[in-house]
Amino acid sequence: MRVGKPKTYYCCSSSFITASLWLQAVLLFTIPAEWQLGCDGCWEHERIALLPLKSSLHDPDYYHVSGWGGGKGTKNHSDVDCCHWDGVRCHPATGRVTELMLWNENSTTRPYLNASLLFLPFQGLRVLSLQSYHILGCMENLGFLKRLEIFYSTIACNNFLETLGTVMTNLTHLVILDASLSSTIPQDVRIKGAVGFPWWLLANNTNLGDLQLPSCSLSGQFQLPTIVYENLTRLVISSNDFFPGPIPHDICTFFPNIDSLSVSENKFFGKIPPQWSNCSSLQVLEASDNQLSGEIPKWIWNVSTLLVLDLSSNDFSGGLPPGFISPSMNEVYLSRNQLGGTLYDQDETSGGANEIDYSGYQLYLLDLGHNHFTGKIPKWIVKLRPRLRCILLNDNQLHGEVPAGFCLENTNLIDLSHNRLSGHIAGEIFRCTIYCERSEYSISYGGLEFVSIPYGGLEFVTKTHLYTYKGWVVDLFSGLDLSNNDFTGEIPIQIGHLENTQILNLSYNKFTGPIPPSIANLSQIESLDLSHNNLSGAIPYQLTDLHSLSSFNVAYNNLSGKCPLKTAQFSTFDESSYEGNPFLNCTTPLVTPNPSVRSTTSDDDDDDDGEEGFIDMESFYFPILADYHCALGVVENSNLPPQSLEFGSTGICNGLPHHVEKGI
Repeated sequence: MRVGKPKTYYCCSSSFITASLWLQAVLLFTIPAEWQLGCDGCWEHERIALLPLKSSLHDPDYYHVSGWGGGKGTKNHSDVDCCHWDGVRCHPATGRVTELMLWNENSTTRPYLNASLLFLPFQGLRVLSLQSYHILGCMENLGFLKRLEIFYSTIACNNFLETLGTVMTNLTHLVILDASLSSTIPQDVRIKGAVGFPWWLLANNTNLGDLQLPSCSLSGQFQLPTIVYENLTRLVISSNDFFPGPIPHDICTFFPNIDSLSVSENKFFGKIPPQWSNCSSLQVLEASDNQLSGEIPKWIWNVSTLLVLDLSSNDFSGGLPPGFISPSMNEVYLSRNQLGGTLYDQDETSGGANEIDYSGYQLYLLDLGHNHFTGKIPKWIVKLRPRLRCILLNDNQLHGEVPAGFCLENTNLIDLSHNRLSGHIAGEIFRCTIYCERSEYSISYGGLEFVSIPYGGLEFVTKTHLYTYKGWVVDLFSGLDLSNNDFTGEIPIQIGHLENTQILNLSYNKFTGPIPPSIANLSQIESLDLSHNNLSGAIPYQLTDLHSLSSFNVAYNNLSGKCPLKTAQFSTFDESSYEGNPFLNCTTPLVTPNPSVRSTTSDDDDDDDGEEGFIDMESFYFPILADYHCALGVVENSNLPPQSLEFGSTGICNGLPHHVEKGI
């Protein structure tokens, strides 16, 4: 361990290793003990400076700093050497701390971190990351961070921007600045009094390539700088309070190399400027939740580099040209606009002369919900296999049958609800391999490599609540919503193949026949809605095996027989789950048959079976649907009028890292 600070002596430097043996011996016996340096380990004064950060937390054992050790009596070298602590990285030669990453592993709380403890003697610090903390007091002097190249912060601090202006004016090596503030932070702890945009950050840091200031309550008129910044490639100013006005036309002039631009959730109105077509390197364009109008300009569909396009929640009108999906596109969000017309197949418009080969297309997510599209579901959607995983065509005026082969390999979310679709459902639509992965990619600035994980959210309506997932993209989430259409025929028994599905909604259709017992194979199901159909027969007793079920509705059908025994998760479902079935007896509940006599015992003979049911209450769990999340998800809910299950994507299937602000 390094216990001193003599900058001229580094045991691991090549010049020292090549020195003569007698010089090493002289140094060994003449340098004071407290100055002697080891070949690995952190500097003692830097290790000591880190320990108060751990002790300042209310419950340090809960956070990743719980492994931070201390004390010379500690035998484990990794406990003493701060270079081995979680969130701390050191230079391999000098042993100085170069990266300090503090994060809160508890998604439900934001602990307070004393800002005065951040005045740390880290002369070699290049990366500082403060995630999911409240800052008590503010940092007034970060002059020691002269080498800082990466500053990532999701802290909440009063007058943060004013403080930022005073503590960062001496920083000139910044390459990435991400001061994202989560929308879950109360307004009273967001940036106050921030007027205009802090272009001085670019003026002081000419190498700045990634500037992210979302949810910072920046106000005033958004004005561009007066000089060109060629190094800036990513600009995120979403979720601020800029005065209503048109989007600046000359963004591509002052940032000629920009490849990721997010201006979502502001008050911009008018049309997308034609000058933006000069952004020749554009890969990500996010302008959702504004008041933009007019037709989507044709040049957007010709940008060969475009990967993510999000123009959702605006007032765009007109139609979409045939073949609007380019091979490079990964995610397209156009929901909640006034778009209409037919979703043409390129083959249909050309008479089959220009058939497109979709095998090389990269489309991952397509969200066209809440518009006015008419006609049939286009066949080109079926051809976008196997990449396409999220298909959201809900709340349109589509009609006809679901095309053959619609169930795509690896599809994890299909929402066709609130249309005019009809016909029988082919069994193949339930043979999907439901799967969702969290993609990530790395970016490199100035020799420093960082990994970005996509960020997204999903909202849906079930019963009387609107639930919204926000936070890290869910590792595994799947659902199928065919509600509010005119589908007929029986529910195919192949529905049992959706073993990993969390949400299944077939309500408000004209399905007939029995409820397939194979639904019991949906072991991960959390919400099942078969209400408002013409289903008949008994409720399969096997459904009581669905231990994860938290929302169940078979109301308003023609079901008969007995209701499932009110045990385990079925004890939480009241009469509203079964109402509207005049021949259904919920007074004498259905009891699970004894497996040993199941072949000779009818359902009517089950009255004498045990009343406790076959599910062990000690092992029973009841996962509320809105609480289902992996990693750092946050759930909000608000009362709404009773509606059927409704999906609306804000990026749950994000496959690209650029889309990190979506759902914030």
